[in-house]
Amino acid sequence: MPQKFNRNSHTVTSLMPAEDSGAWLLERMQRQIGLETLAASRLLDFGCVVRFSQAILNRRIPIGSYTGIDCFAEMIDFLRSAVRDPRFSCVILDARHPAYNPSGRPLSCETEFHFARMPLTSSRCFR
Repeated sequence: MPQKFNRNSHTVTSLMPAEDSGAWLLERMQRQIGLETLAASRLLDFGCVVRFSQAILNRRIPIGSYTGIDCFAEMIDFLRSAVRDPRFSCVILDARHPAYNPSGRPLSCETEFHFARMPLTSSRCFR
């Protein structure tokens, strides 16, 4: 994975590499929701797709499917061309981010996510 796509906080990367933090987070999530395995799970990830992708692929973590969503189009294009695993998909969300997509649309409670089978809207808006 090119280093330019590793956008984790320095606070996280100073503790462990992205792949390690991804594996740790997946294991913690699995325990928190009481699953023995993620093999039948469908994971939807908003934000940096790198750490979970690396952890799942490099450590052969069983998962039903993984969809990563990010506003950094260059990274999503790279992952779409580099990852050849039918369980994986990556989606570009044209959301505003000052560093990676400054001309994107601001998200709101009314934002519709058209990449889903049916448009999803947030029932609650967190500020």
